[in-house]
Amino acid sequence: MAQPHTPFAAILVGSCLACGGGEPSTTAPPPSTPPPPAPSVAIEAPAAGAEGVTDDTPGSVVGVALFQGQAPQRQPLALSGCDHGGDEPPLDNRIIVTDGRVQNVFVSLKGPRGGTAPPPTEPVVLDQRGCLYTPRVLGLQVGQELRVRNADPLNHNVHVYARRKTFPNNTQAPGADDFVFVFERKEPAPVPIGCDIHPWMKSTVHVTDHPFFAVTDAAGEFRIDELPPGEHTLSAWHEIYGKLTAELDLPPGGTARLEFTFSK
Repeated sequence: MAQPHTPFAAILVGSCLACGGGEPSTTAPPPSTPPPPAPSVAIEAPAAGAEGVTDDTPGSVVGVALFQGQAPQRQPLALSGCDHGGDEPPLDNRIIVTDGRVQNVFVSLKGPRGGTAPPPTEPVVLDQRGCLYTPRVLGLQVGQELRVRNADPLNHNVHVYARRKTFPNNTQAPGADDFVFVFERKEPAPVPIGCDIHPWMKSTVHVTDHPFFAVTDAAGEFRIDELPPGEHTLSAWHEIYGKLTAELDLPPGGTARLEFTFSK
């Protein structure tokens, strides 16, 4: 007598149920870091009828750069052929997070707002000390001097990777005169500066055509004063974690409080 035919799909299902006990997998997907919150903006306007406040009275932007999650642990730099002047090698300074606050974030007004303020007469100084460029991130205006000096007891090289101007790529001896660089035009992107002799030595300069910028300090804080009232977009740039933007409407004589949150 012929045996009844069992469909192949039924055999396959039965086999799978027998192998796995018929229970769905309980393996959880690996945890992921939730996306950081959008930048927060809180506006403080002066009291109605406040003395000295007109429609043109400038205001201020104050804020902080935060880090969500566990910040990467800073590692000692592998220095070669460089006397850094200490018992322990310096730590990698690309990512500096202290108590959840991020240092070396460049915060700047976006858009063609500038061009009216003359550049400051005080130069911006970039030092070569302990086989590192200090500061790691800096900003300056078009026409403002950038002075690079060598405080180390050995030669360094100052290589400025600008897009709109070619600067000499020279070696700077210990105690030599400052190298002076002046940008005649705004740079379209952050300008890396490096030492060809010691490749871990890096810095970044942001060249703007207005004075409305700041770099977060060791507490992750920044402040920009004398900002004209009205609608603005501000960007916050970190060399590893990229750029965030925030929009705000600054009242005359008001203060905007911003929080930018970065994550891995």
